[in-house]
Amino acid sequence: MTFQAYTHVQSSPSTAWTITHPFDSTPVGDVTTTLNGSTVTMIPLSIKNLNATQILVEFSVPITGKMRLVGNVLNATTGVSGIGSIDPGQIIF
Repeated sequence: MTFQAYTHVQSSPSTAWTITHPFDSTPVGDVTTTLNGSTVTMIPLSIKNLNATQILVEFSVPITGKMRLVGNVLNATTGVSGIGSIDPGQIIF
């Protein structure tokens, strides 16, 4: 099994982030934002699967930030931007 990483960047503040990902299974991930000059991890209100390649991440207040996702990639030969290989031993959540 090959794991891949994908980073979604949300540049405009929103309470709902719709993220299209390149995985063929439900990914796992974490959300970070900048607060008072420091990077902090945020816990979403919910994360919902919309379809095979989209998730909806919801927050109580509008925020900007990044969500790092890890999962099985649909087609490792497509060269989709934002994807990089990961050694499964490096995945720590």
